[in-house]
Amino acid sequence: MNDKDPDTLKELSINVTRLSSQNTWILGKDYYRLDGKTPKLIRHEMIEQFNSISNKRARVFLISSRAGGQGINLTGANRVIILDTSWNPSNDQQNIFRVFRLGQKKIVTFIDYLQWEQWKKKNILTFSD
Repeated sequence: MNDKDPDTLKELSINVTRLSSQNTWILGKDYYRLDGKTPKLIRHEMIEQFNSISNKRARVFLISSRAGGQGINLTGANRVIILDTSWNPSNDQQNIFRVFRLGQKKIVTFIDYLQWEQWKKKNILTFSD
């Protein structure tokens, strides 16, 4: 990931969100964090700030996968990184489409970390046989 890209979105479970928050803070990166305990008014405010063209504050938005629910529009992001894949593929699809929406002007990149790691292991085993 290029540090100059303006936005990154991570969709996470609550435990992974906590861990990612700590790691992001350690790296000195400012971020938004939304989970089930975030009040609705604050959620809306964070989303508006994140999507704003003038947003220079934060390039990362950490969201627990279920907290966002439907109707969240995050066209300010250009990447979705799912670190905790859902057992229900429609949940992951909903997370992706928070960024990939009408009005999105950026190329959107989607990374499912768990599937990427499984693919690498499978191919490493195949190549080593």
